[in-house]
Amino acid sequence: MAESVETSQIYSRKESFITNQIKLGLINEPLYWTAAAVIFLINYKTDRNIFIAIFTFYAVTSWSYFTHLLSHTKLFMPLGQIHLLHHDPKYNEMPAVYVTEALIDFFLFGGFILIFIGLFIENMFEFRIFNYYIILVWAIFYLTYHLFNYHITKPDAHKQHHIDNGSNNYGPEWMDIYFDTKTEGSVFENLNSGIINLIVATGIVLGLKDTKYDLTHVFDNVIKRIF
Repeated sequence: MAESVETSQIYSRKESFITNQIKLGLINEPLYWTAAAVIFLINYKTDRNIFIAIFTFYAVTSWSYFTHLLSHTKLFMPLGQIHLLHHDPKYNEMPAVYVTEALIDFFLFGGFILIFIGLFIENMFEFRIFNYYIILVWAIFYLTYHLFNYHITKPDAHKQHHIDNGSNNYGPEWMDIYFDTKTEGSVFENLNSGIINLIVATGIVLGLKDTKYDLTHVFDNVIKRIF
């Protein structure tokens, strides 16, 4: 029985893509249900267009994966070099590096920049493609999970990402499975501690909705002044 449990927590390329996704899903079922509830709640409180809401979630999580992956290539220089300081033991504990990484996590990897892109498209073509509140929640989740939860849970995937100097395990893990960038034989990441991050982020974003601190309105006004 112990062998079966252990196997169910290990990623293997010998198993199918679907099998690995199911194994990851079973481990993270509480978080998955929470994320689904958050998406439906935000959709109900905002656009009430479930297709845009679901598209936004997959777009922003995919954006997180690809921007993080590209930051480890020459395409993202010099920004990639700044991110690589986070991987260097000589610098990663320095306050300036920590703050810089936090800004990169929120604005770039967390997908906050997609709000600007979405608002630009909406103002130019009068067509909305994103639910901006879902992007905000994900950006807060990505930032807080990376800076706090990882230091507490110390998951195998994140440690391997640093050991291999960013050659694998870019996250989210379901994207790593899909694009075959998860380390063979590594343990599936248990992300359920992120439920707290999701709930708090959702409370903050919806609590500030339609107030002067609503960032979606602030940047919408900026875009309108520019264009």
